[in-house]
Amino acid sequence: MHSPLYLLALAGISSAYIGEICGGPSAGGYGTCEETTSWCKPRGGESPSGYCPSDPDSVRCCIYPICYNEDYYNGKCVDTSEYNCASTGGYLQAGLCPGPNNYEAS
Repeated sequence: MHSPLYLLALAGISSAYIGEICGGPSAGGYGTCEETTSWCKPRGGESPSGYCPSDPDSVRCCIYPICYNEDYYNGKCVDTSEYNCASTGGYLQAGLCPGPNNYEAS
């Protein structure tokens, strides 16, 4: 039988980490868990609550425009495994988004 302290320690392991993909259609898009004041707001991001539930209140899912294409349309960071940018005439740019390698700017 495990002690309550051991179980509390395990509960802390489930929290999201900075840069983890979050959100979805109900959030208005996908983003990453980021510090809202120091990281998301300065980049023009939106940070709906409830998508990084195990983190402190200062960490929320940051959904933000990250790049511009040649026509100056805002792009967003997307999960390349779930979004086919080429099907809409767009392209992806690696290295502009926080998070894992499959998270790129459209």
